[in-house]
Amino acid sequence: HEVRLRTLFKWMGILMAFLILVELAGELLRIDLGGDSMIALFQTTHPAWLFWIAAVLAAPLFEEVMFRGLLFRGFQASFLGTGGTVVLTSLLWAAMHLQYNLYGMGFIAATGILFGTARARTGSLLVPMALHAALNFSDLLLYTMNSAGAS
Repeated sequence: HEVRLRTLFKWMGILMAFLILVELAGELLRIDLGGDSMIALFQTTHPAWLFWIAAVLAAPLFEEVMFRGLLFRGFQASFLGTGGTVVLTSLLWAAMHLQYNLYGMGFIAATGILFGTARARTGSLLVPMALHAALNFSDLLLYTMNSAGAS
């Protein structure tokens, strides 16, 4: 479905607010999401632009088509309905991210609920794809800044 730019910006704002809350809670509770393996992978991938393409383009495209596309439509047509589908696809998506600790996987599941809600509300796969790409872009930007500061 076609999505208005205003709708996309609204969902980007929701993602940004969600990330700020997660970051504040993580700092307050001293929770490590277990992203060290991703940082190490980023730092050892050469050329770095391959990692950027994989994380910002390929992963959001593949994962969103699979989880918020194919699986979403199939489960939504079942007894699960939309709410059950959002939760189930989020849990399945989080379970695929074994490189993170339990807290990190919980963050991914919560993010999946956000992406699934965006998918259900807008009727479009483009919105969760854009949100996923923006999330991965921001993570890589932080990894890049941390790498530059560490050297």
